[in-house]
Amino acid sequence: MIGLVGSVPLAVVVYLLEERREAKRVQRETALRPLAEKDTALKECYYALVDLTVLMTKAAHDPENNGKLVSDALDNFTRSVARTAIWLSGSPESLRRLTENHVEISDSCGKVILGQKLAMEEFKAFSENVGRAGGIIGRELRIGVLEDQLRQIVRIVR
Repeated sequence: MIGLVGSVPLAVVVYLLEERREAKRVQRETALRPLAEKDTALKECYYALVDLTVLMTKAAHDPENNGKLVSDALDNFTRSVARTAIWLSGSPESLRRLTENHVEISDSCGKVILGQKLAMEEFKAFSENVGRAGGIIGRELRIGVLEDQLRQIVRIVR
């Protein structure tokens, strides 16, 4: 009987520890759920930027026949920037810079949409804005952190 009395408090402690562990696990999962949605939105924004860049590169040689495609790709990129904005609200500087780059990219696309060729300097400015926008998206996706972690893992494996 004495052994039974001593094991009851132990069982209660084990039960409470298990409940606490489970509550923390659920809390972690709940906290990480928006992170996956943010990553998805940022990746979609990046893919839209890549699609637009590819079309703008083609349009550099033939703007008259690619204007509609560039227009559609620009609309897609604009929507993706708008969808990404909610996830960048915690990083107002990144949101501001991405929006500024979007405006510059849109200006360059507007000329092509109207069937006009971009001068070399204009295409260079477009490319620089694309690079900056891609860099902002990459930083928000923590690509640098992931690359550093991968390098560290490779050093450990060697």
